[in-house]
Amino acid sequence: MEPAPPGLGRRPGVRLTGEPPAYLTRGGGHYIHAGEAPAHQRRGRRAALARQGRHHTVARNLRVKEVWVPPREQTAWAERFVICHNAEAAARDKAVRERVITHLEGLIGGSDAWSAGKRDEFAGQLKAKPGLRRYLRRTKKGLLRIGHAAIKCEAHLDGKWLLRTSDLTPRRPRRRPQSN
Repeated sequence: MEPAPPGLGRRPGVRLTGEPPAYLTRGGGHYIHAGEAPAHQRRGRRAALARQGRHHTVARNLRVKEVWVPPREQTAWAERFVICHNAEAAARDKAVRERVITHLEGLIGGSDAWSAGKRDEFAGQLKAKPGLRRYLRRTKKGLLRIGHAAIKCEAHLDGKWLLRTSDLTPRRPRRRPQSN
């Protein structure tokens, strides 16, 4: 782990390495892990995204919601997440996903008439491309289809990202004054 920059002291530091959170808090300090991809389904992230609550507007294009996830074990710490939502990024994510799906539909269109070997080879080529792989599924007979469950899951995450912190100090977000 890289040493903290001078002057950081015991304030939360940004998690820059792949070190586990327990290692980062062993000296009594805190960490902020920015940019967790919610698509990776770990317990804490799933629980944080499943929590209901109100988002607070902190900027024109940014809404945030604070979520506390209780620990699984008695000795573990609770986890604090901040779910950030950007409506402009959500619109962009939706447009990109629709273009990728349209492209994938064009690629697999007519593949039902191909031999099983040719379909397997083509599926292997498509699975090498992460942007296409997430929406591609195969039927029991080996036919190539669009995964609508994956599309629904991705649509739920449009414009969202998570911040995870070990700092359990509650802070209320500042509310913007309402203009009449």
